[in-house]
Amino acid sequence: MVSLQTEQAAPVKQARLFYLDWLRVLAVLAVFWYHTFRPFDVTDWHVKNAQQSLGVTIVITAFALWGMPLFFVLAGAASWFALRSRSPQQFLRERTLRLLVPLLVGFLLFSTLQAYFEALNHGTFVGSFLQFLPWFFAQPQLSWYPPWINYPYHLWFLVFLWVSSLLALPLFLFLRGPTGSRVVDTLAAWCARPGGIFLFILPLALVRETVWVAFPDLNDWGDLAIYLTLFVYGYLLFSRPAFLDAIRRQGWIALGLAILCLLLTAAMYAFGNLQVWASAPNYTPGALIYQVMPIIYAWALLVFVLFCGSRWLNFTTKWLTEANEAVLPFYVLQQPAIVLIAFYVVQWPMGILPKWLIISTLALALTLAVYTLVIRRVNWVRWLFGMKPHRSIAEKVKV
Repeated sequence: MVSLQTEQAAPVKQARLFYLDWLRVLAVLAVFWYHTFRPFDVTDWHVKNAQQSLGVTIVITAFALWGMPLFFVLAGAASWFALRSRSPQQFLRERTLRLLVPLLVGFLLFSTLQAYFEALNHGTFVGSFLQFLPWFFAQPQLSWYPPWINYPYHLWFLVFLWVSSLLALPLFLFLRGPTGSRVVDTLAAWCARPGGIFLFILPLALVRETVWVAFPDLNDWGDLAIYLTLFVYGYLLFSRPAFLDAIRRQGWIALGLAILCLLLTAAMYAFGNLQVWASAPNYTPGALIYQVMPIIYAWALLVFVLFCGSRWLNFTTKWLTEANEAVLPFYVLQQPAIVLIAFYVVQWPMGILPKWLIISTLALALTLAVYTLVIRRVNWVRWLFGMKPHRSIAEKVKV
């Protein structure tokens, strides 16, 4: 009890891990490029081009399997550092303000706009935006989201992240106590052994083979369970040096495992019975392997990315500081900009490559312009998008 009070009163000073900032910034940029390709893949999206590409689909699918999981691992890591200097109440208040306020603002400003261009592109609505609004809110609720969010589009990430923070907090508090600390120490000792870092695959595979596969109509809940698990992993990985040491020792092995998973998956696509294996619930050996392969691939690549970050990106620049501050508003802005521009560009008579170049260039310019000229400059707008207010000159001098 005394040690816990001491830790809360005077938390141990720890050097900032700049590679986490780099990974966060690079991840949000990768999500932007991912979304710029979505009009051209063979799956459904908000705005689709008439001509589509199987090659684009394969590339962005390979990224999607580990791209969003990386965000949850990084968010879990941020939670570990935040709880070292904040009470549980402060942690929840901060997470609520920084996630739910941008969620509400993003929904009101951008989700309805995206839904409008999606309906026009798919031919499900004809009319003005003002005519569209009552039609939009009269639609049946999609998925498990609350009634006031008919469809949050890319902002689902903020919903999942806030729910993960809420659900994981009791576990985090337990892990900070004496019994929890012993559990973490034991797990860290296991991971210090050769291949031990890959034990984290087992709970993810269990979630995939139970909630996700057994209840195909509740895949949102299955996804939440997987992301919540990854969120907890991020907290654990940075709670003991042994976890990061294991990642540094086994980074190249992780890359090899990810490549092996890609080759096996390609072989399953070429020679397997995907129609049967992908059906759920299905617990045949082929289906079990097919369903768990993305989990192994995703975790292996996450380990490799953390390895690369810790080895080559643990430095800072002025640009990194500014870019890290912009991550959340950039994420909120980027997809609406892409949908808006893509709606018009996909109608032009040209090939996929020039269309993609135009969409990606204009969407990036629009996103950065709105952020730089509007959001970044005004304190109350910064707050609406989850940013801290500018400090006054007097505060800066005092620091």
